[in-house]
Amino acid sequence: MKSESGEESKEYEVFSRELVVAAVLVGIFLMVVGQLVVIWPEWEDTETMRTVYKTSRTLFALGGMISSGALIGGGIINKSIDKFVRLGMLVAAAFIIMQLMNWAAISYFPLQFP
Repeated sequence: MKSESGEESKEYEVFSRELVVAAVLVGIFLMVVGQLVVIWPEWEDTETMRTVYKTSRTLFALGGMISSGALIGGGIINKSIDKFVRLGMLVAAAFIIMQLMNWAAISYFPLQFP
């Protein structure tokens, strides 16, 4: 969006539609990779498995943080997007944050290996 002086404002460049979509896709990719990391190793009660589980949690949380941050920033700052789409972006970010909070609460309990 252009200001009175005719220059593009910087906040719309940071949260442009393309960058929001790219950040959400990167976040979703990290969340999927974080879930897949747990599938590959053998499930044994070892230090290596604990490291794999911590890596999985870290990737999942990082992906959720990137996705929800891009959605919140784009929903609040980018006024060129339709207001209902912006509302949907904020609702989607809220769902991602709720999932992260649930997963963080579950991760405090010790892992029971089969």
